[in-house]
Amino acid sequence: YLPKDTEILFREALSSYSNNNFNAFASMCRRASRSAFRALGDGGKLRAFDDVMMAQDIAEIDDESFAPIKQVLFDTGDEESLPMLNRAQAGVLLEVLKDMFYQSFVRRGKLTRAIKVRRLFVQDGSGGLHPTA
Repeated sequence: YLPKDTEILFREALSSYSNNNFNAFASMCRRASRSAFRALGDGGKLRAFDDVMMAQDIAEIDDESFAPIKQVLFDTGDEESLPMLNRAQAGVLLEVLKDMFYQSFVRRGKLTRAIKVRRLFVQDGSGGLHPTA
């Protein structure tokens, strides 16, 4: 469901995370999120920000602990401005980014596909299916 460039960058981020390279992971997360924002178009970054803030609220993470996550995903500075992440922060970043991608791409894709299927077939009274178009 992810755009191709975003998927490639996210896979590289996951590789960095798996190898305990948490600061390289943060850098790749920033690149993956920027790629996603481009794919989402106008207003996409703002919608993604709202999703991330909702995730913070659901997970009950305080603002101070969450600040590095927001900085990685949404700050516009260069790589030098990235915070140094420890294992715990990288773990939170991973879960937040997965949720952001799910809300932005996977959920939308699954819902769109399900609605298309529903539009193609409607169950009639006899239990048979027939196209609606």
